[in-house]
Amino acid sequence: MIRPFFTRVAERFRPASARRGTAPDSDGSSTKQSERNALAALRQALESGDIANATRIEESLTGNEALPPAMRLLRGRLAWARGDLDAADRHLQAAVEGQANFAEAHYWSVGLCMQRGQKSDALAHALIVEQLQPGIPDIRAMIGAARYHEGNFSAARAMFESILEIDPQHAEAHKNLAVLRQEMQDWSKAVFHSKRFSELQ
Repeated sequence: MIRPFFTRVAERFRPASARRGTAPDSDGSSTKQSERNALAALRQALESGDIANATRIEESLTGNEALPPAMRLLRGRLAWARGDLDAADRHLQAAVEGQANFAEAHYWSVGLCMQRGQKSDALAHALIVEQLQPGIPDIRAMIGAARYHEGNFSAARAMFESILEIDPQHAEAHKNLAVLRQEMQDWSKAVFHSKRFSELQ
């Protein structure tokens, strides 16, 4: 059975603007130098798993409601890491409302919505991420699984196959294609993907 939605959130997502180094903040907004320094420090603490230090950095911030979307995103991630899903949702919503095309905020909203059981909202955020930053395998896996459960096998197959073009070793894509091809009675390909899935475990 294909899982309806992914539950793992990658720790190193970067929007294209940040990868190219064309903007100081991942939401594309301009901020003061002090805010950029705090942003970088908070992101580093979160990505290293240093929640205590991240909390200290957050506590040093003022003007909560006026923070730029990139900072609201990081505060949402920190709240999530501490188990405060309501605060995480509040910050992530503020990040998206402050910058509608903020791909990273939509990306993290996918995982949070899934944890809160809001599957339709998670899919909506995933579709936005795919539009803004196409090619993230877990996002495509989620969209493909949703299409599968809608009965749109051709769209699901196309999405899963596109994942393998990006990452031929993506076990979940092989697993999903094995299930899908079996239901389509394409036995040879079902066996192929099943074997590849087993090899990658």
